[in-house]
Amino acid sequence: WSTWDGSDVPHAGLAAAQVDGGAGCQAGWALAYESTSVYGARLQWYLAPSEGGGSFAFIELDVGGGFDVGRWYHVVASYDGSNLTLSLDGDRRTAPACASPPCGAVSYATPEGCGAAAGAPFTIGMLVPRGGGGNMHKGAVMSVRLWG
Repeated sequence: WSTWDGSDVPHAGLAAAQVDGGAGCQAGWALAYESTSVYGARLQWYLAPSEGGGSFAFIELDVGGGFDVGRWYHVVASYDGSNLTLSLDGDRRTAPACASPPCGAVSYATPEGCGAAAGAPFTIGMLVPRGGGGNMHKGAVMSVRLWG
């Protein structure tokens, strides 16, 4: 469950355990979003399947008029080894995670030679972008559940 406070946020995380060293050097997963007056709002779910060559598979869900300030939204993201599924208040999208499923488990290790960190912290309410720092969620998050 999540709320938004209406601030322009170019890219932030609801929950993540990811390393983003650029294409070919990506690992882990992230449930993220962007919400700006220029580009609108969209929820994003991406992860690095072991058969993905060190790159994120990605799905997003556009949020028509943007997130309503203070409203609680039910957000669900899942991966079954072949498909990414993303849902916002029951509006659900599914996409393949690789060209030839099954795509394997989530890869948490970046390929050799990437120079990216070996692991990433599990975060709630923040996304650690390429280059470090942190993109903080502008709102609240509650009742996070994670199954592996």
